[in-house]
Amino acid sequence: MNHSPLMSYRRSLGEYWRDFSKEIISMLLAIVVITVGAIVSKGSSDWTYLLLRIKVASFVGIIGLIQATVILSGGGGIDVSVGTMASMGLLFSAAIMQGRNEMLVPAILAVAAAGLFLGLIIGYMIARLRIHPLIQTLAGPHRL
Repeated sequence: MNHSPLMSYRRSLGEYWRDFSKEIISMLLAIVVITVGAIVSKGSSDWTYLLLRIKVASFVGIIGLIQATVILSGGGGIDVSVGTMASMGLLFSAAIMQGRNEMLVPAILAVAAAGLFLGLIIGYMIARLRIHPLIQTLAGPHRL
């Protein structure tokens, strides 16, 4: 029997559930949380509040991607300095910018240079001095 390529992409509801059950449950839970929040707290379903939630979640997502990259790169380590380095970058950039938007590019460059410098130190200590990555990132130079 000769089926067209489009017919091969048709799925049953059970196949969708098998392949995407985690995503479906996550979306349903998000809808329930937003709905309950709107019922319990006035203003929590306001668009500005929801956009603020999305902005905060995006930072957590970026940190999660960085951490996933560290874990997937191998070596058996986990980098617990990601949060500290992000906080350092935030404070360092705020100190450089001092509320002036025209200082954004110098702040980004300075934070990138500081992160690169500290990352090289941590990487050197892990790779050459054979300090376990978990121990190094718990007590590394970024803690000073």
